[in-house]
Amino acid sequence: MEFRAGRPFGSGHCSARVNEYSFTIDDMTPSTQDRLLAAAETVFARRGLRSATVAEIAAEADISAGLLYRYFPGKADLAVAIVDRDRDETVAAIASLDEIGDARQALTLLIEGWIDAALSDRAACALVGDIAAEAGRDGVIAAAAAAHETAVVGALTALVARAGRSEIDAAAVAVLLVSALDGLTMRIGGSDGFDPAPSTSALLAALPGLLGDPT
Repeated sequence: MEFRAGRPFGSGHCSARVNEYSFTIDDMTPSTQDRLLAAAETVFARRGLRSATVAEIAAEADISAGLLYRYFPGKADLAVAIVDRDRDETVAAIASLDEIGDARQALTLLIEGWIDAALSDRAACALVGDIAAEAGRDGVIAAAAAAHETAVVGALTALVARAGRSEIDAAAVAVLLVSALDGLTMRIGGSDGFDPAPSTSALLAALPGLLGDPT
C-alpha cells in the first residue's frame, strides 16, 4: 500500500470541461499526463491556485500554453484532474489492504501510511487545503471533491466493516476516520511546526472503541 504525498487530493479519467477544440485526457500518454499534473501541482503549491496562471504551468511543464489549453481548458480542469487521480490512487491503496488478513492491522497501516505520506510533502498538503477552499467557489471542483470523498469513504467502509463488530455503523466510522485524517493532512500543510504524532497516536488508541470493542 502506498499513498501519494498530500492525500486527500492527488490515473483516472478527467471530468474536466472540454470544448470541441480540445483533446480529452484519454488522448494523452500517461507520461504526458503525469508531467502536466506534476507541473500544475508545483505551480499551485508555489503560487496558490487562484494566483497561478496557465502560462506558468505550461512553462513548468516545458510545453506551449496553447497545447496545455487543448488538454485542460483552465486551471479548474487541472485541479479536477489532480483530485480524480488522487481518488483513484487512494481507493486502490485501500483496496490493496484486502491482502492483509488482519483487518485491524490493515486499518493501522492505513492511518500510519496516510500520515507518513502527508509528512513527506507538506507543500502538497497545503495544496489540499487550497483546492478545498476553491471547491467552495467552483462547482466543477466541488463535484470532483464530492466524488472523491464518496469513493474513499466507500472503500474505507468495506475495510471498517471487516475490522469491526457487526453492530457498528461502518459508514459512520469511515466518515469519522476520513475527516480526522483529512484534518491532520491540512494541519500538516498549514504549519511546518505541526507534529501529528500525538493526534495520530490518539486516533489509533481510539480505534478499538470505534470498531465496537467494549470499553
